[in-house]
Amino acid sequence: MYDANKVLIRTISGTAAGNPSYYEFVAGGNEYFFRGSAYGQPNPPKLERVPYTLKDKIIKLEADLLAATPNAAVDYEYNAPAYIFASDNDSSGFYSRDYVQHLYPDSLLRAKLDMSLDDARAVNVQSHVKNVATKENVAMTHVLGGNGYKDKTFAYNLVKTKASNAKNKAIRYLAIGDSMTANNIAQTDGVLRGGGCYNAIVKELAMMDNIDMGDNSIKVALIGTGNRTDNPPATYKGQSISIRNCAEGRGSWCTVNYLRHMLHTITSGSTTTSFAGVDAWDSLGLGRKIAIDGTYDEGVAYETYTGTNAQKLLIAQTPHGKYHWDYTANLWAWLDAKYAEVSGAYAGSAEQKTLIDTKMNYLMDNPSNPFFDKAVAKATGDYAFSLTKYLARYKTLADDGVTRLVVGSTAGSHVTDATAYDVCTPTHITLEVGENDRWHFGGVMTAQLTADDNLKIMNAIAAEYPAIKAGFITTRMMGPMFPEKWSDVADVSPMSVGSNEFKYDMNKIVQTALGTLASQTTKYFIPTYFTHSLTSFSSTRKDIDLETGKEVSVGGTDINHPGIQCYWSMAYQILAWIYYTL
Repeated sequence: MYDANKVLIRTISGTAAGNPSYYEFVAGGNEYFFRGSAYGQPNPPKLERVPYTLKDKIIKLEADLLAATPNAAVDYEYNAPAYIFASDNDSSGFYSRDYVQHLYPDSLLRAKLDMSLDDARAVNVQSHVKNVATKENVAMTHVLGGNGYKDKTFAYNLVKTKASNAKNKAIRYLAIGDSMTANNIAQTDGVLRGGGCYNAIVKELAMMDNIDMGDNSIKVALIGTGNRTDNPPATYKGQSISIRNCAEGRGSWCTVNYLRHMLHTITSGSTTTSFAGVDAWDSLGLGRKIAIDGTYDEGVAYETYTGTNAQKLLIAQTPHGKYHWDYTANLWAWLDAKYAEVSGAYAGSAEQKTLIDTKMNYLMDNPSNPFFDKAVAKATGDYAFSLTKYLARYKTLADDGVTRLVVGSTAGSHVTDATAYDVCTPTHITLEVGENDRWHFGGVMTAQLTADDNLKIMNAIAAEYPAIKAGFITTRMMGPMFPEKWSDVADVSPMSVGSNEFKYDMNKIVQTALGTLASQTTKYFIPTYFTHSLTSFSSTRKDIDLETGKEVSVGGTDINHPGIQCYWSMAYQILAWIYYTL
């Protein structure tokens, strides 16, 4: 017999207490053992000859291997959530619609290790009982481990909030992000219907709650100047769900772009919609570093851009509007490609410099980055993000989220059509950026620097609007570490674990920085990284398994972008967070 650590017990103790324990006698050999009580009657114990089963032999082999190599249990790094949000549908009784979330070893590990949770490939995250109070914490405990690895026990709270907590309370939700926020994904049958991105599904879920409750008391307005989609309606319980989606999602955009730059600014691949490399360098005035309101002096030595890591980092960490742009032939050529008025060879004439000033000032006043404020850049020297400026330019709705403002009067200064998009003061903001920072700056933007910049945006929001709840969200690289474990439900590509290390690190850094849930009042960590689907890619399709007749996710070569089931799990986590904060 073996103890809990599979250590072979070779002797009988006459002083054991509690329930009888049974031990193997080594004399039994490899085919059978003798089993008997360690104490009690009769005395001496009566022994029973018991054949080894296959399971007994496997246990014995594992124990002998561990006994031969007592230090074989390998340690490893992991990071677990301290809490996971959930909504409790209290529209009716025990059988009202609710959702089961999942936690995976793949979402806890930094390295590719063959591990399990509670001896399974994933664990369900759900309470067995409905809420009594509006908000309840359900203690959850799991064991992460694997053959030859140390077992790690961790605990977290399932933070459940009744959906009715959101009744008759304002929810105006602004999603800021990159292509993951810009995408519009079809449902599993290939048809665009209802919400096609996580933020739109937040509203779809809330509208389903309304249908369950038999009223329209939960109202969600989706905010943004872009990503306008009006997909065909979804249907729930025979009722149509139409979603007008707006957000601030921009493909390839980085945290640093939203935080500091007037338009997409990177270190390679320049276009008329992006500054890159030397274009970025000159637009930021990094050659001479003369203050934006100082006297521009071409006698100051100009540092040529050669693409060093230090220069790439300066591009990432310098806001437009801190320094005066440099008058160069390269900047002139970039403007020439964008504007018809700028043409011909650059000679450095006063007229050409005036035209450069005109166009650069126009870009600063009409930026691609809707949050850019040159006054903030000048004041801070570090960032240019301003939600106040965003609303002053683009507001189309009163803060009831319904009433349209009047162009040229109550609407924002840049609004020409108050029905084109929906912008008002948000109650909730999520920030989904960071993946592109490490690619577009030659690797100089580390997970730490990118996490710090995410936190700076959240701090800027909190400084201007302390009542707004801002949440950090992110995803893993798509795919399981071991696709073969999921072959009954998916035939997809494996996770790129090396690429995922950046996302693991960034998620952990922000999670640690924001602290306990109890301490979070304006800035929140939302644990979407841990709970979203492993097998739902933007490029997967659903095929029919001819063995079982069930649907199987097939394909998935795009390991960067989530699929629709991923978006549903993210949306559920976000909506449950919103319900919790109300």
